[in-house]
Amino acid sequence: MLILPEGSPIDFPGKSQVFFMSEPRSQRFEESMPSVIAPFTHHAGDAARALTGAILRHGEGTWEYYSNDSAEPTFAVEVVDALLVDLERPGRRSLLHRALLTEALLKPKELERLERRGLELQRCPGILCLEEGKLDPVKAAESIAREISADLQVVLNSGEGYWRGPLPRRIDSGLRGRVEIGLSPEQALLRSARQHGQWDSIVELPLLREVVSAAPSAFSLVADPGTSAEARSLLESAGGQQDLAALTGHRADPWRAFDRALELLDGGHLQFLSAIPLFQLGEERFQSGDKEAALRHWRRAEEKGLDDFDICGRIGQICAHTGRRQEALLRLRQHARKSTEQLRFAAAREAWTHLVCLEPSDEEAVDRAVQLWVKEPATEIEDCLELAQAISKVGRWVEVAELVSGVGVQQPDARLHEWHGEAARALGDDEMEMKALWRQAECLRTGDDPQSALPLYADLLDRGYDEARVSLRLAEIHLQQSNGEAATQVLNGILQGRLRALLFESEELQGILDSLSRFEGVPLNAFDFLFELAKNRGAEDSARNQLLKMIDLAASESETALVEYRTRGWLLENRRDFPLLEKWLELVQSKFGPARTFAEIESAIDRLELTPEQAQKLARRGVEHDPSHPKLLRLLTLDRELDSGMKAECYRRVSFRALADGGSLPTTADWSVSEKEAWRTPLLKLLFSEGARSLEEVEDCFDQVLSDPQYLQNLLLNHVEMDQAARDKVEQIQHVVPAGSPGRTSVVRSSLGGITEKLKTMSGAPQEVSSSSEFESEESPEPVKVAEESSAQETPKGIQSALDRLKALRQPESPSAGEASESETGRQEIPAEISAHDPPAIAPQPKVHAAIARLGALRNGGNLSTGVDVERPDP
Repeated sequence: MLILPEGSPIDFPGKSQVFFMSEPRSQRFEESMPSVIAPFTHHAGDAARALTGAILRHGEGTWEYYSNDSAEPTFAVEVVDALLVDLERPGRRSLLHRALLTEALLKPKELERLERRGLELQRCPGILCLEEGKLDPVKAAESIAREISADLQVVLNSGEGYWRGPLPRRIDSGLRGRVEIGLSPEQALLRSARQHGQWDSIVELPLLREVVSAAPSAFSLVADPGTSAEARSLLESAGGQQDLAALTGHRADPWRAFDRALELLDGGHLQFLSAIPLFQLGEERFQSGDKEAALRHWRRAEEKGLDDFDICGRIGQICAHTGRRQEALLRLRQHARKSTEQLRFAAAREAWTHLVCLEPSDEEAVDRAVQLWVKEPATEIEDCLELAQAISKVGRWVEVAELVSGVGVQQPDARLHEWHGEAARALGDDEMEMKALWRQAECLRTGDDPQSALPLYADLLDRGYDEARVSLRLAEIHLQQSNGEAATQVLNGILQGRLRALLFESEELQGILDSLSRFEGVPLNAFDFLFELAKNRGAEDSARNQLLKMIDLAASESETALVEYRTRGWLLENRRDFPLLEKWLELVQSKFGPARTFAEIESAIDRLELTPEQAQKLARRGVEHDPSHPKLLRLLTLDRELDSGMKAECYRRVSFRALADGGSLPTTADWSVSEKEAWRTPLLKLLFSEGARSLEEVEDCFDQVLSDPQYLQNLLLNHVEMDQAARDKVEQIQHVVPAGSPGRTSVVRSSLGGITEKLKTMSGAPQEVSSSSEFESEESPEPVKVAEESSAQETPKGIQSALDRLKALRQPESPSAGEASESETGRQEIPAEISAHDPPAIAPQPKVHAAIARLGALRNGGNLSTGVDVERPDP
């Protein structure tokens, strides 16, 4: 038996400890044994790695090499007991024939003879050469070794392909049993790469993927001065947990560095990592983005027996990303089926999805992936989109529609619905397409770019799809973009006509419209619709909120009229809603002014059910417009916190309002004010009080008016608002009494048509009248007692004079000569000085007639009110 010489041309120290990954066992092959496929890519050393890995995982035997460019095997290798025992290159002569029958070893005659004899015996000439001993064993071994290394270049330099095996047949080239190679497949590949200077072709072999770390003895070796610089450098670099390829490949002579590393391993100064640390190291590399390093570490961990569930899927994913397509397909399919069997749906979905992306024509993978996505979609849909794109490439639009519609229901995304619409167009289903467009528009509307949904909504409107709902969403986008004019135009079309009826029937549409009401720029009729809807449902709170919004938004006359109609109806049904009334009054104040506001306040006080505090609040607001309104002032006096001065002011205002209106004066008791407040208007009380009055009853009033020279001045100062400087000036006015005055104070004519002129004559003698409105005598005369100086038979001349004056006011035309009335008999003549100051004749008023009647009664001593309180129309 010929044994290849060890150490020539390559020697591996400690190879018995290093190169055996695990103790292999011989297997018996049967014809029925199925073969497996171990694909590899064009990456450097991938074919060699695939062979060693396949032998480790699936057993020994004959493995055939197939290139993607050929349907027939181009290389075969037989492994038994972890050793390479035979090689074959189909279509070429056997290895022994090519290695031994060469002109460099044999003479031409010997070559011809051995070939002729081989044909005769149907045996390999190389075997005959060995049996006859024609060659030196050393030379023969070297030649065979060179030929093996040359054949293995097919593996080291291969492109993309796969290994098929292990096959139960033997190569039987004559090498086995006659030549003991003594090398494992990995050692044989390393020898071939070294002889041909191809370092990059063996970096994926198991040995080169071993991650080494420094052993405890490495520290003493580094400190030893006798240690070479290269060995020391290798030991220090091993602290970074690098594999042998990374540790030695960057050096000037990687083969020499590799030899030194093997020596350090054989000496125990370097050690390999176990499977679990390798897996963890791969995780670190993967997280850092170094996928190639992660793949190397995970592959080595798997080869060392790591039984991690996900490692197969991880390797498959990295293979898919790095262009190792065939291996990725096998790895992912294996992982997907195992995950499906164990009901690990998330892992299975991911594996089937990646498998379809690599192989869209795989029907099983497509069906499984679609079912798993629809059943349990992932939160991230990027893989789903890739799956849809992969399926669409092979024209399976039904599966695309099923996938994106099912996932889109659970994970809304505009890209999914876009795919759904494309699938619907490909299938010619218009209804499905419009539904997909609607969902896509809805996703865009709620996303970061809602404006991009506008053309989709417009397209749906043009095609007549669900006009009410689409229009509402279109209006919402306009409102989001602060385009109130466009939104109003769209909403007006919905809130009128047939679409309005749809709104009343659909709760979904009502909800959309209600959500729109939260934006600025919503037209008033939208709130009016929601108000009406809430009223019909009996949702009072919601209706009230909508009405308040309408009050805030009313701008034009038509909108204000609508709000007024709704508000009046609401207040008739809700008479205690004072806050809403206040909001309405604010709108009336801003739109119509104080007069209309005052009218609304009067109406509210009469019709609504208000608390005293609310009524008083309205009264305070109303008196700003009408300071003398009796009812409002009366409400103010009911305020417990109102001071006596303010109550007196209210009483004063009501008193003068009653005088101006010709009504009866209030009493101090009714208004809870003191009697002293009644001093201001004694004469007016006298003239406008109801019922008959005798002379005795009015005597005190006359005395007070005639005896108090400051009466009119005080009356003026109490009813006119002025600053303190003006008030002081008025109080300092001196009252001048004309010469010849009998010393009694007289009152000049008043605005009522000369009443004071008649009162002046009650002193018994005519007096001159000054241009001033008041006179003040130098003396303080005694009060005149009118009742004692008059009798029932004789009319005082002063009263007769006043009566004539009032009649002149009533009848402005002067009577003709010879037609004097009977009342002129005994009348005291009026001095020319006084008559010169008489006011011009004016049209008499009803109250003037009443005053005349009362003065006539005084003259006759009769009832003051008999027949004189009847109002007569003015001429």
